[in-house]
Amino acid sequence: MVIGACAGPEQVRDTAATLAFETTGTDAARIATNHAGSVWGAPATLERVGSIGLDEGPPELMFGQIADFEVTREHIYVLETKPPVVRKYTHDGEWVANLGRSGRGPGEFEWPSALAVDETDNRLYVKHSDPESLVSMDLEGGAPAAVPLPARSALRSWLRATPFGLARIGSRREVETLHDQQLTMQWLGRSGEVQRSAALPDYPAAIWTLDCGDGSGAAVPKPFAPGLTWALAADGGYVTGYPDRYEFTIHHPDGTTLTVNRYWSPFPVDREEYASRVSRAQKSAGCGDGSADWQGDPAPFEKAAYQRLFVDQTQRIWVIREGPGSPHDDCASYEPDVQRTTCWRSETLVDLFNPEGMYLGAVQIPDGVSLSIRPATHADKVLLLATSPAGSAQLVWYRIVPPPE
Repeated sequence: MVIGACAGPEQVRDTAATLAFETTGTDAARIATNHAGSVWGAPATLERVGSIGLDEGPPELMFGQIADFEVTREHIYVLETKPPVVRKYTHDGEWVANLGRSGRGPGEFEWPSALAVDETDNRLYVKHSDPESLVSMDLEGGAPAAVPLPARSALRSWLRATPFGLARIGSRREVETLHDQQLTMQWLGRSGEVQRSAALPDYPAAIWTLDCGDGSGAAVPKPFAPGLTWALAADGGYVTGYPDRYEFTIHHPDGTTLTVNRYWSPFPVDREEYASRVSRAQKSAGCGDGSADWQGDPAPFEKAAYQRLFVDQTQRIWVIREGPGSPHDDCASYEPDVQRTTCWRSETLVDLFNPEGMYLGAVQIPDGVSLSIRPATHADKVLLLATSPAGSAQLVWYRIVPPPE
């Protein structure tokens, strides 16, 4: 049920199970405010309905390290880092072919990080270790080509095929540092030319400059601090947000925008969790004893509204949030480069919104599922990256099951 709300778009805590939602603004710049409640009224669950990937079996069904994957009308394409290859499957998980291979020649790549598949143009694209080009081939692995990039990709290695060209995040400056990023959406043609571009909002970088005391150090992300977040959409649009509040903006291909707000109460950071995360940041600066001092404001004692945004093929927005933290003793698997007896792990929370910005509700994520790669959908199913109980990488089909009415 949707009820009218008299308040403006300020964020308030959820106080009711009934959805209170309104849309204001103009046709060019709308605002969707979720004052309270959700469409479902309670969290949805994920029902497992299939998977790809075995702990033991044929090599084409055993994954090493998955960097990215795409679901199209007919197939699933899986980009692996170890070994470097694109594996092609049917939706039922039957292996079809391996595309590309390790190397530096035509149709070859090293340390791949992102994949885009354009069924309309019968091409796939792989971003790899060469910052100046993409590897391209047809969907059978033939006609390999190198696609030159106009500027190095910045921060994230995401690609997405859209009706307006190959979408990616680039930089408007030749010199890129964590402190000095001016990011832009770019839509590239088949030959790598920029066909369209749009500047992303300019927000301060959540960066610490750490000093080891001997003249060395590094710039590292500030723990728990909000930072500019974005996601690419298959229709040629994109989403941006700065999670110092629960708000993000959907940028439609026609130039109109929809800014989505939701009630929100930040999670506080436990002092021990704070100390653990700060220690990890200090060690990442390369100081052997982890005693680096930072320049700038201290890290916040509450968590950002969200960590990542994804847009699936149905244009639903997945908001990935960092929930409360808890200590655990399995440091070797969670923080392999940090010597300590107790580590902290945060609960992963997922909120789902429809294309109009209405909050559908939370989605409970099963153990072993990773949301480091965007969800992919087909019909009423969603494909997610997961780890089997034996520790092997898998892709698992789920069906989203709302709570009973």
